[in-house]
Amino acid sequence: MGWVVNGEPTDHIAAYMVMELATRAWIRFLTDGTAGVFDSEKTAAVTMTTDFRSELLAGDIDVDLELNKIGNTSITLSFDVGKNGMVCASGTVVLAKVGAGRMHSVPIDAAERTALERLLTP
Repeated sequence: MGWVVNGEPTDHIAAYMVMELATRAWIRFLTDGTAGVFDSEKTAAVTMTTDFRSELLAGDIDVDLELNKIGNTSITLSFDVGKNGMVCASGTVVLAKVGAGRMHSVPIDAAERTALERLLTP
């Protein structure tokens, strides 16, 4: 599987696509891992760091995630993106739970906290 960029075929996956892959993975991780109790669509990424170690080429991409911290209004996840057992990018993201209008953070409620705690990495 390849990509076309500016009319030219390439197998290189751009940095922004690596972040998109990570985003899709954490949405699925949080939704499935909490049986829908925590709605990741009601979050906003407030901090994101990524270290790129090597080029990532198209194909079967792996995204490994860990929930590292649950705060009052936010959670912290770490992720590795790679292929064939080789990590090509690593990062962290802080997701704040946001209310209506997406302008302010709101507290993580008790049911959400309980569901998220099952995902915490020891």
